[in-house]
Amino acid sequence: MKARTIIFLGILALLCTNFPRHQDVRFTSYHPHDAYGSGQCTASGLCIDDFTTNDEGMYLYDNKVVIASANKKATDTADIFILPKNYQDHDYYEVINFTIEDKHYQGIILDLCGACYWPEEYQRYDLFVKDAASAKDRLGTIDSPLSFNFLFFLFGIVAYLGSTYLWKAKNLTLKRLMLRLKYEKKYLRKLFQHRH
Repeated sequence: MKARTIIFLGILALLCTNFPRHQDVRFTSYHPHDAYGSGQCTASGLCIDDFTTNDEGMYLYDNKVVIASANKKATDTADIFILPKNYQDHDYYEVINFTIEDKHYQGIILDLCGACYWPEEYQRYDLFVKDAASAKDRLGTIDSPLSFNFLFFLFGIVAYLGSTYLWKAKNLTLKRLMLRLKYEKKYLRKLFQHRH
């Protein structure tokens, strides 16, 4: 394997790797019948009857904390849903890891949060809790694990092999053309010398 190919594969692998990172965020909360008119159901269609609760009063779905966040389906659909720079938006049912006061949780995005689009020092994530006594307002982190994009890596390899093949084919065609021109030049020179 050529050194150029090894270097390319190394760079491609780095580009396809998402290294672990921690984003500082603010965790607030909402609950059914709060002052903001929250109901018993989430934008995903799941409601409190589909959830359990933990000892902190947070609703759980499949043992994951129910969260409202900026959502990819809503982003840029209206003036109030413009995602500020360096904010993240998520898909429904996306699972995220987060930490509050050194305690680690797994959460699942099941609801849309309008306040999560407000440009603030820390992006908000809204935890769905059972009542006002369980309300939260704490700083924490969203923890992105190490991951590798195999599809992008495969696409990169295919693109590299395709471009290499085209480059070789182009060079081969040029070589053939140059040989042909060289042959034609010799033939014309002999023909010219024979006539004179």
